[in-house]
Formats: sequence, structure tokens, C-alpha cells
Amino acid sequence: MRKIFKDYKSSLKSSKVEEPINTFLYRPLAHLIVLLTRNTPVTPNQLTVVSFTFSMTSAFLFLFGNIQLGLVFLLLRQFFDCADGQLSRLTKKGTKYGAVLDQITDTIGITSIITAIYLNQLFSTNNILIVPLGLISGVFVTIHIMYYDHFKASYEYYVLTNSDKNREPFTSVPPSSIYTGKKGLAKIFLYLYYNFFIAGMFLVRLSYILHPEPIQKYSKNIHLDIYKKKLTFPMRLWSFFGPSTHYTAIIILILLNRLDFMTDLFLIYSNIALLAAIIIQNIQYRSFARAVSR
Repeated sequence: MRKIFKDYKSSLKSSKVEEPINTFLYRPLAHLIVLLTRNTPVTPNQLTVVSFTFSMTSAFLFLFGNIQLGLVFLLLRQFFDCADGQLSRLTKKGTKYGAVLDQITDTIGITSIITAIYLNQLFSTNNILIVPLGLISGVFVTIHIMYYDHFKASYEYYVLTNSDKNREPFTSVPPSSIYTGKKGLAKIFLYLYYNFFIAGMFLVRLSYILHPEPIQKYSKNIHLDIYKKKLTFPMRLWSFFGPSTHYTAIIILILLNRLDFMTDLFLIYSNIALLAAIIIQNIQYRSFARAVSR
């Protein structure tokens, strides 16, 4: 039992960048999948594909009104999505391609499920306004996940790794050579990731309107103690904008039989929270800049 608990702790992300709902709900149960697969030929990427398959199955079921069975597959999706990363960290089999695959499938999955739910509502009510509302909701959820991924990558780079601080951080746009020389699905996914990253960085950079000097200016002399002091709290805020949080919001709305509230949640309340997080992030950026400039 002690070894199982030790392995479980080794399979977790840092609590500073992890989504709280994963820590307290999904990862403990996902570890059962890890225990069953760690000594088998099953790879983390295969678990990611299984998770994505469950996402699309759930979306298909939601589209045709089978909400209860769709919920079952949505929950299975969550457990396998956590299990792929845990297996990767525990067995040291993680790859950059796997991280890209996980990020893309997360975003496609949540967007597909939201679209399916809105289309089902369209079929039920014939209210044509549901179509633009669904599209806008999907866009905003994608933006939320982009912000989370962006600041998580930045925090991991500066605080949680021992990488060379003189190189360009993850928050820079990766070079197009990331997909050259690749073949098949690997090239397709890396190409999509490259363009997804460019689009995401354009949206994230809008937050720098309030503070035009991003953190990269200080990448050669990062002052880790000051960085952690100023920017750990904003990172904890961003952890509530990740994909698992959005999936869980949908699960809760289904359990409460309140899918009609999804538009208000994703278009109004979550974006008010996003604006607050952006303001706090930029206030802390300014505070960090003043501290390291003294």
C-alpha cells in the first residue's frame, strides 16, 4: 500500500499548476487505470486516444439526446485523460508529441461536446439563435483553455524545471521546424499544434494591452524567488480555466438537469472571471517588473 501511494504521488503534476478538480476527484480514480496498465505494452498516447474516443462518443450521444449514456462516457473520458499523464510521469514515457496530442484532443473534445449539446437543443426547440450561441460558447471555452495552457507553460518553465534560462521559453511561438521531417499523424498533429499555438498566442497577447512588457523580458535574470512570490497566486487562478474544469461544469449541469444554464455560464460568468484573472495577472506582472528593476 505504501508503494502504491508513493507511485501515486510520483504520477501527479505540481499542485501549483494542476486543476483542483483533477487533484481531488479524477486523479485518485485514474490511478486505478495506471496500476492496470503500467506493466503492459499500453502507452500514454494510447490512453489519450481512448480518452478522445470517449469524448467523441459522448458528443455523438449528446447530439441525439441520450444525455445519461453520454454522461457515462464523459466521466470515462475524464478518468482516461488524467491516466495518460499519470502513466507518462510514472513510467517516464512522456514525449513532446504526447503533450501536443493531449492538448489538441482536449480542445477538440470539449468543443465537440458543447457543439453537440447546442445542436440537440436546436433540434428540440427549433430556435435558430442556439447556433451562434453554441459557436461563441465553444470559442470562449477554447480561449479559456489557451490562457490556462499559456500561463501553465510559462510557470513550469521558470519555476518547475531546471532548464537553461537563456533559451526562449515555451511561451514563445515554437519554430515551424517542429513538424518538418515528421510523417503521418505525427506531422498532422504537430502542424495543427504549431498553428493552434500561433492563434492562441495572438489571443493571449491581448492581455498584455494592460501591461505591454511581458515576462520574457526578464528571462535571462528571472529572480525565481520574486517570480514565485508574485505569480504563484495568478497561476492558481488560471488552474480553474483548464479543460477538466469545463468538462466538470458540463457534468454538474447534466446532473442538475440545467443544461439550459450553459450559455449563461460559458458566455457571461466564466468570462467575468476570465477578465478578473487577466487584470490580476497584469497587476502581478507590473509588481514583478518593479521588484526586479530595483
